[in-house]
Amino acid sequence: MKFKQVQVFVAAMLVWGAAASGQSQQNRRTDVLVDAAPVKSLFSAGAQRSEERIIPMVLQRVDMVGDARTRLDASLDLEIISRWIASLKPSNDDHAAAIYLRLTQVGAASAALQEQLASENKPLNRVQQNAARQLHQLTYDLPGSADPNKLDEICRNVGMYVLELATGEVVNPSRMPVMRPSRLPTVSLDAPSERMQRPTGPGRSEPSRLIPSLTVSHPLRQQLLATLDMVERPAQYGMTDQDVAQLRPVLDDAIEIAAGLAGNAGVSTDDRAQLERQLTESLALFSDRRLRDLGRKRIGEMSQYRQVLGSINRLNLTEGNYRLLAPGFEYAQQNPKSSKQVLSAMERFVHFCAVYDNSPATLVYDANPTLARQIQKSYDDSRRAFESSRAAFLGDVENLGAGALSGTEPSDLDQRLDEMRIALDLIDALQAMPQALDTLNSFKSKSSQNLDRRVAKEATVAASPGNGPIRREATRVLKDMVRLADMARELEKLTITGPELEVFRQYTRRSPKDIYNKWRSNVTDVATQAANGVPLDTGKIDRNEMLMPLVQSLPSAVQVEAMLKNTAALERWADWGIDPVAVEQVLTPYRAAISDAFAGFLGDNSGPMQARERVQAENRPTLRFVLRSIGGASTLQEMPSRVHTVCAKLMTPLATNTYSAQRYFSLASAAIYSIHSDPSVSEDIRKALALRLRGE
Repeated sequence: MKFKQVQVFVAAMLVWGAAASGQSQQNRRTDVLVDAAPVKSLFSAGAQRSEERIIPMVLQRVDMVGDARTRLDASLDLEIISRWIASLKPSNDDHAAAIYLRLTQVGAASAALQEQLASENKPLNRVQQNAARQLHQLTYDLPGSADPNKLDEICRNVGMYVLELATGEVVNPSRMPVMRPSRLPTVSLDAPSERMQRPTGPGRSEPSRLIPSLTVSHPLRQQLLATLDMVERPAQYGMTDQDVAQLRPVLDDAIEIAAGLAGNAGVSTDDRAQLERQLTESLALFSDRRLRDLGRKRIGEMSQYRQVLGSINRLNLTEGNYRLLAPGFEYAQQNPKSSKQVLSAMERFVHFCAVYDNSPATLVYDANPTLARQIQKSYDDSRRAFESSRAAFLGDVENLGAGALSGTEPSDLDQRLDEMRIALDLIDALQAMPQALDTLNSFKSKSSQNLDRRVAKEATVAASPGNGPIRREATRVLKDMVRLADMARELEKLTITGPELEVFRQYTRRSPKDIYNKWRSNVTDVATQAANGVPLDTGKIDRNEMLMPLVQSLPSAVQVEAMLKNTAALERWADWGIDPVAVEQVLTPYRAAISDAFAGFLGDNSGPMQARERVQAENRPTLRFVLRSIGGASTLQEMPSRVHTVCAKLMTPLATNTYSAQRYFSLASAAIYSIHSDPSVSEDIRKALALRLRGE
């Protein structure tokens, strides 16, 4: 079998590893909100507000009769219900979140009812009077406790009675819309990127053709064929659809692993025989529903070989290069403790070699042939140093674990790689230098000295024998000059226009011209330093390098700002209980990170620019969650009036796992921003919220 045919796919390893570990463990959620002091304070404050409203209402009842008394009693009844909800003892965080939402919804229903009745000021009809009586009776029947289902039942009746009181029409709860979206849109806050597609090997496309051609042991081939027959004719073996769904991906991955073993990929002869036997046993056990857990265990024990096989796949080696590195793969398979270090070293080696092999043998610099000759010598010296270290690395791989006299250790590989990296850094810098000089010469001040002399001097020092700090510093100077020139050319294309310009001005209160001028002055300053032979201000180079990703974050900010204009739609969602204005607080760190980063660029402060990506990454899950929720809420039916909306929300059941994260987010956010919240407690809630939103 040709080497290319035995290369296996790392994606297959990942899927098989998941199957081997058994049923995936769900995230263990620790209830944090139910006992948090800010949450308890929210509920006690809600009860206190109701009590403060109840007392004057009770006193007013004495002098009221007729419809006025009925209207007042309805308001009093709703406050009593609110007080009852606030006094409920939640059993867990989800229950607490449902209680919080129902507390806010009943309060909103009371306010909407009073507003509706006050605007009409006409006698109550029979439907309204009956609804008022039933609402009043409900307050005498409130239980001492209520699980989520019972709370849903009571709130459904409250919503029905309030809507009948407000409209004077009989309400059929079954015909009321459910105030939650059927699905949420996808929201991406990242720059577009190509997703890595899972490769499809011959084992997945035509297993019946591949299995007979595998040069593996007879028992393994027969077990693969038997398992394939089970998958293709499950009824003959009494297998269910669930059995087939579990077995098929394991078979596909086993075929690809067997293909790797057939080509002796990363294994010695003895190891191959053992692994083939283990794969045969694992597949046989997994095929039997009664022994599937044992099969998973046996598959899990093959993780070391899967790691080696995955490394071989990532390297995408030619047959010749694989043979050179084969001793290293065998060593990694046989020495689990050193496996990661050895595999990582070989991956770095292959990468370094690929970069070197793509570099030209001769430099061309027509603008200054003298300089071209000067740096060509340094270039040639660096190439010879790289080739020497490359040969030494392969010799060390060959001798891994060979013994005390001639043997090498994994640490020896790292030393060779350091030598290769030092040589390659200089090769890269000198290769790019002619173009870099053309760019920088157009920026440096006219009074400055010649850049070419600086390059010639640093190149000579960098290519000198040894590995001292002076040599490393010279290489760093050359690399920084190339970095500066690369950014100068890239940022010539920089423009901030259209919607991005509006957001830029909103966040920074500055003009793009300020950015352009600062970027140009940074390049000029450092180019002049280079020409004058003084140390380079690498902070200016770093900030210019960070500017482009910062500007590229503006389109996402435009998307965020556009979606946040629809926050009012969230008020229609039964599972959402945050005021639209408060939603803006979620965006504060995101906006501040961009604003501070631009200010840092203009003020020669790298800190905010370095922190931007971290801050935005930390807030991205929450922000994406809010934007998806806004998008979903925007699809909800608009109701005829405010009272229709709040009553429909009350009639929407919350005793469901659907959108429980939105309910949790509502309570957690209210607790975090509560005036009663202790900073340390708020941080605990933030962490719990971040865990809850993971994967949403």
